[in-house]
Amino acid sequence: MEQNEQNQGLFLSFEGIDGSGKSTQAKLLFEKLTQNNIPSLYTKEPTDLPIGQMIRNLFSKKESQIEKHAQIFLFMADRVQHCQEILLPALKAKKIVICDRYFDSTLAYQGLDLPLQQWIQKISPPFLPKPALTFFLDCPPEVAFQRLTDRNAKTKQAKSYFEERGVKFLQDVQAAYLKIYQQEKKRILRIPANQNPTSIEQKIWSHLLQKHPQFFLQSA
Repeated sequence: MEQNEQNQGLFLSFEGIDGSGKSTQAKLLFEKLTQNNIPSLYTKEPTDLPIGQMIRNLFSKKESQIEKHAQIFLFMADRVQHCQEILLPALKAKKIVICDRYFDSTLAYQGLDLPLQQWIQKISPPFLPKPALTFFLDCPPEVAFQRLTDRNAKTKQAKSYFEERGVKFLQDVQAAYLKIYQQEKKRILRIPANQNPTSIEQKIWSHLLQKHPQFFLQSA
């Protein structure tokens, strides 16, 4: 993957296990930027593009049985279309791009063992942009699973394929995320997610002001 060029926008990604609160924080940041008239874009993976919609439909079913290599190719195909149609044009337009899940999610969820992670990195197209900064919401799996359980009970929503696999699966994915973090500390900011959302939001904003003031000082 390629790092953003200096004359482009700023690419930010949010990562974490399901129930970590990453989507909430990604949307809060986008709302803040919008309120301050800073050119920005909120996007997510899987996307709302055709392949992303197919992925969401497949994994919304708890009985979904898709071989792990096939899963990786599906997510990679969605990412290529995402980059070509949304991410790269937005970055070229010098926008701040906020992406809810990106490459690290594939490594953590589909590439739980090292050989598979290495294979994922090998087949990843070189033109995919690399986030300048990633916010990793580090949430205890037991807390995240309880949040998911409470949310599903409130919305009467059925468990997804990943949620059906239980706390043990979240523990494995969390362990994979922590290994990625250890390898990418310059890019990834690890934030304890078992705290007040407002405190997390403030920490994210403070870090952005410190690391990339040219994009944010106008609204500080």
